[in-house]
Formats: sequence, structure tokens, C-alpha cells
Amino acid sequence: LNALDQSGCQKALASLGVKEASERYADEQLRLCLVLLLAWGVSRISHINDQPVKAWGVVLDAARRPDADTLDQCLNRLIELDESDGPSSVTERLGQIRPGGRIDTALQESLRCWAEAGLMEGEVWYFDDHVVEYTGQAGLSKTKHGTKNISVKAVNRYTLSNGLCSLSEYFPLSVSYAQALRHLVSKANRCLPPAYCVRKLSFDRAGWDAALLTWLQEEQAIMPITWVKRTSTNIKLLAQVPDDAFVDLDQEALLGKEGQHHVLRLADTTLSFPSLGTQRVVVLETQARKRIGIYSTALHPREASLHDQRVITTTGLVDAMRFKQRIENGFKVEVNEMDSDAIPTHRTY
Repeated sequence: LNALDQSGCQKALASLGVKEASERYADEQLRLCLVLLLAWGVSRISHINDQPVKAWGVVLDAARRPDADTLDQCLNRLIELDESDGPSSVTERLGQIRPGGRIDTALQESLRCWAEAGLMEGEVWYFDDHVVEYTGQAGLSKTKHGTKNISVKAVNRYTLSNGLCSLSEYFPLSVSYAQALRHLVSKANRCLPPAYCVRKLSFDRAGWDAALLTWLQEEQAIMPITWVKRTSTNIKLLAQVPDDAFVDLDQEALLGKEGQHHVLRLADTTLSFPSLGTQRVVVLETQARKRIGIYSTALHPREASLHDQRVITTTGLVDAMRFKQRIENGFKVEVNEMDSDAIPTHRTY
């Protein structure tokens, strides 16, 4: 409970008030109950009925814990209040939360409070997406998910994270990777204090897009760190890096999902891209002689002092892509341990 207080949990969720003062449980008690359900790995609200009645009451400073029906009514009322003064319906927004609404405000306040509580792990933020099945009634896209024969409705969950700080939203599949990245990065930087804003961002090659990379660099003052997409032009550029530019690693490094790339040597160089100009690229060469590029606009240590926030070492760039796997591991934990790979509801918010 002390840790929750230090993270500003109740302050961040203050916009989620739905209960009247005369009712049995205050908003603070219901919000704490929902947070503790997640912390203790109870992945379905209905499963709170399996928890001790009086023991939970002690933690909540109440005679007993609430039942699942009480929590369900609380959440339904929150959705009603969030939608009551919205200019567009949830159907028109394809199931997305209302911009500037109660839920959206709580998301942003949570991110700000977590950052101010010191829950970030470093300067590099990570962005990734995960397809989630959806069985509701909204007019969402369909995708083949988990089988070659069955097409199911699905939504994409996009997450921007740094350590324990994260901002996630669900989007219909009609929203592109670049659109979602722009949306979440802009939202995060609007709500975060300047000292915690996104300035270095690591993401997958799905974000390899000249317009997106230029937007990050020139309009947002963000240093992108991403894989060089394996187009025919880029493959030729990587192949043209001379052998004497490479240095051998003391021991092979494993990169990619489940360590499928065994890297033996690397070169920190520059390449001239048709739409991006000359940019810094760390070229990794694997045991199979395959070359993989890490693109970034960060300065090399020889160009400025290590105290300069624009500088990232060669090792720092490699680690930024290696550690991106953490966000994917988080998705796997939720899927395999919390059964969160489906949204079995009639409406999604």
C-alpha cells in the first residue's frame, strides 16, 4: 500500500469517480480493489468472489470486500459517465476511449505520476503492438489470428513503455503502426513533465517509414532507434560497408526473438538513404554472414561529449534494440499467465 501511495495511484485515478457518498464503498476503495486484483493476478473481475471476504475488508478499511456485481456496476457506470458528454459515440470511434474523457485523463495522469515516482528505467522508451482477439459488436477489422483457417475480429494494442511506466491503447486494425505511434508519443509528451518526455524511442521495423522518421526527428526532437527495413536498396547499402569497418566481438551476441541472430562482429558507420539522407547505422553481421542494420540519429561519442543527451554509444544502440524484447515479453506474460489475449465483451473501451 505504501508503494501504491508513492506511485500516486489514487491521485492519478481521481477522475474515475462514480459512486455517491452514501453508498457502501467509496471510489477510493473500489479503485484500490481493482488495482489489487491486478497485482495479485486475479485476471477476471468475477473471480473476486473466490477471494476471502473479511481479509480483503481489512485492506480496504471496510467490513468486507465488494462482490463482482458491485465492481461490474462501478465500471459500467464509469463508461456511461465517460460517454455522456462525448461529441461522438463509441461506435463511431470504433471502440476507442473518448479523447479527453475520464478514462483518457486517468491514463495520462497515471503515466505522469509513475514517471515522477522514479519508475522509469532509463532514457530510452519502447513502442510495440500486439494483436488481441475481440468478440464484441463494434465494426472492427478482421484478421487471421492463431489459425490459418479461422478469421476472427481483432484489435491492436499499442504500448509505449519505459520500465514500469507505460501508456497503452487499443486501436482497430485500420489504424496503421505509424498513426498509433504518433498518437501515443504525442499524448505522452503532452502529459509528461519536460524532464521525463520521450526523447529516445526504440521500435520495430514496422515503423521504418521516411515520413514517420522525419516527423520524429524534426518535429518532435526525438531520436529514433529502429531496425533498418530489409528492402532491396537497404540490403545493398548494408553489403557495401567495407570489411575493415567491422570489429570482432569478444563473444557472440544473441539478438532477435529467442536469440535467432548470432552476431559475430559490428560496424558503427553512416549510410546514405534515398529518402533520409546520410544517417548513423550500426551494422551487425551474423554467423550466417547476414547483415542487419540499427538506424539512429543519435550522435556518436566522437562527435560530442558523453554528457550530451544526444550521444548514444554503439553498445547503447545495440542494447536499445535488445531490450525492446522486454515489452514483447510483457505481452507474453499477460497472454500466458493472465489469459488476456481476448476481449470477451460486447463493447470495448
